[in-house]
Amino acid sequence: MKTLISSLKIASSCLVLGLGLAAFKIDSAAAQTFTRIITAGQDTYSDTNNPTMNFGGSDFLEVGNSQGNEQIAYLSWDLESLINEINSISSTAEVRNVTVSLTLTQTTDDPNNPNDNPGPRIDLGGFPLVTLDGVQVTEAFDESAAIDPNAPPTTIDDTTLFSGDVNLGVNTYTGVNLDELVMDLLNTEEDLLSIALRPTEGLDFPDFNVFALESFFSQNQDDVSVRPTLEIDFELWDEGNNVDGGPNFKAQARGGDAGSNGLNGDWEFGLLTEDTNDKESVELGDQWDWQDGEAVQFTLACNQDTNEVSFTLMDDQRTAEIDFTANTCQDIEGLKIFSTARAVDAGTTMEIVVNQVQEIGGTLVNVPDFSTLATVGGSQFVEDKFYFTDSTENDGLEFTQGVELITGTITMDWNGGTDPQSPRTGSKNQIFIIPLTRLDDPTLPANVPPSEIESVPEPTSVVGLIMLGTTAIGLRLRGRKSED
Repeated sequence: MKTLISSLKIASSCLVLGLGLAAFKIDSAAAQTFTRIITAGQDTYSDTNNPTMNFGGSDFLEVGNSQGNEQIAYLSWDLESLINEINSISSTAEVRNVTVSLTLTQTTDDPNNPNDNPGPRIDLGGFPLVTLDGVQVTEAFDESAAIDPNAPPTTIDDTTLFSGDVNLGVNTYTGVNLDELVMDLLNTEEDLLSIALRPTEGLDFPDFNVFALESFFSQNQDDVSVRPTLEIDFELWDEGNNVDGGPNFKAQARGGDAGSNGLNGDWEFGLLTEDTNDKESVELGDQWDWQDGEAVQFTLACNQDTNEVSFTLMDDQRTAEIDFTANTCQDIEGLKIFSTARAVDAGTTMEIVVNQVQEIGGTLVNVPDFSTLATVGGSQFVEDKFYFTDSTENDGLEFTQGVELITGTITMDWNGGTDPQSPRTGSKNQIFIIPLTRLDDPTLPANVPPSEIESVPEPTSVVGLIMLGTTAIGLRLRGRKSED
């Protein structure tokens, strides 16, 4: 089994990400929340009044639309080091619950901004000169070449990543669409994020020396604290048996022959486990004779005191149970289920429905809309996930601990046709129940209360600590029922 605690834990002070500096930030967030700060690798802007001029080497970025002259800023971040760090922790992890903040520092030092040259700037009583939108740039740009405003890089104009005013000093921009874009890029391992800042509204009264134009510091500034940065907060989730010390088991139920022949591996439900030391798979199984269309009750329990896992099937006449001692029962924070149906007659189905779960020390609560149904001749593989610790706004249950009990039903239905329980076809119809858990940030001190963690110095004071290398990270929002 893959051990997720990698050599990257030595890089616990500060990190260099791609072309930009990443300040490693430790705050009051739990160890399951990763925080990485990445500086823009390239930035420039276009100016309709100077269409052939290259601003990629400028210390400033301009955004505005004054007297018909438009300035649009372009910024890009290299996510390769962040993606590499995620893969070094776990190549199978999913990035989820991403929140992104873009920080830009407005300045009055730009000699090309008429609001400040000759200056001083007119006091507008807090009203912004410029309001902007951020949109994704899908075509790579090079800051060493001028951006022609008449043929700019391609953008996705129908999705606004964020919107906001430009205020004096530090500006922070956030948006759900920005969060989802970064999460998708990290999960699909696309290593370039590019954004255009376009003016949408402005106060433009040139006769009164008020111009709809604002300036930000660019990534060319010597002072790293004012360069454009992204702060990316996220969680990493993985299957429990992929995590060192995690809940190392999967529950499986499948077709087979539970009669005297003992065919198909002589078991129809079981626990699949994995030893973290020798990576040897172990199957603990028992027999179960499935009846056409019968909804069989199941429970999957994990005792937090003994770490004993019990997988039980039951109907009106029968009860069968399998037990296993797991690494832990503390970290079942989500669940992945899937069904397959590949034998025999078209219309044969395999279904699992999760009805209720119980948080450690809590009571049973209903789980809404959590099931998978696979059909021969139709959707033969169906998967779903549920994250118990997510907020209710994000379709979770807001659990603060893992679960200790899961209940539901498993049904094999061949509609009176050919019984799929045979030596070679039975296991083609099956379900899996797989615990999901969040990963800890290996660069954070283990088992230290957040209040006792010291903050990392500002970038200007940690130059001597910077290590050339990789680090940074990104789970996909809960994906509902992917089908083959």
